[in-house]
This record gives sequence, C-alpha cells and structure tokens, in this order.
Amino acid sequence: MSRKACELAQLADAMRVLEMTDAAPGAGRKPSGYYPITTHDAAFSFLLGLGFQPVTGAGDLG
Repeated sequence: MSRKACELAQLADAMRVLEMTDAAPGAGRKPSGYYPITTHDAAFSFLLGLGFQPVTGAGDLG
C-alpha cells in the first residue's frame, strides 16, 4: 500500500512540474520510499517507468 501511495504522491509532483495542475502539494508526512520530483527530466523518467508512452507530434492528438 505504501508503494502505491508513494507513486500517487510522485505522480502529483510530476503533474505540478509539467504544469498539468496548479494544486498545492499535499500536507503531512510522505509515504516511505518517496522522493520529490522537481525537474522535467525526472517527471518524464517517472512517467515512462509507469508505462506511459510519449506523444510524438502535435498532429497525433486529434
């Protein structure tokens, strides 16, 4: 359960770094194993590790 809580906290970090949300970080103690994601490179690496695939070219969106 802590691993998934850690992934959710890091996903929220990645969303803030990539400007997908303007929500404030959650208050309180972070789960065991959590490390903050503070750069674009770290956010992309994290998302790729979860299995997300990058979108290539703006024309692919619609």
